[in-house]
Formats: sequence, C-alpha cells, structure tokens
Amino acid sequence: MTKRSAVTVFLLSCVTCGLYSLIWMLSTKDEMNTRGAQIPPGWHLLIPILNILWIWKWAQGVQHVTGGKVSAGLVMGVSLFFGPAVPFIVVNAFNEVN
Repeated sequence: MTKRSAVTVFLLSCVTCGLYSLIWMLSTKDEMNTRGAQIPPGWHLLIPILNILWIWKWAQGVQHVTGGKVSAGLVMGVSLFFGPAVPFIVVNAFNEVN
C-alpha cells in the first residue's frame, strides 16, 4: 500500500470539499484489489443505494488488507456518520501493511 499521511488526506479532502476523499478511496480500492479484496468498480459511487453497498465492500476490503486490525463495521459506521475521520482510522493501518 502507498504510504500516506492521514492529516494530508484529511486536509486535502476539506480543501476540495470531499472530492479528494473520493479520489483517495478509489486509488486505495485499486491497491486493495491487487491484494485480494473484491471491491466493485468506482462508478458504483455515482448511483444512490449502490454507493452505500460500494462503501461497505470498500470497508470489507480495508478489513481484509489490514488483516482484521480495522473492522469493516467501524469503517462503515464512521464513513456514514463522520466521513472526514475515516483517513485517521484507515491510513495508519494501510501504512503498516507491507
């Protein structure tokens, strides 16, 4: 996984009104899929209801790649109720993955 700073991801997401967070999720999706996760194509984010299912699959990918250090339920809950905190939960776990 590409090494990133959680603060940088958070700040860029704030400056771009959330656009960077989508770019970050899509780029990590590709990296997680190469490590065995099964996350659907990014265009699913554009369709209501399907986007929630996509975020759930992304959260499951986070759990898979981190070896269970970060649970899918935690990532999903934070994504739905306080999205800007997701990088603080996920980035450090990604940085520990070899």
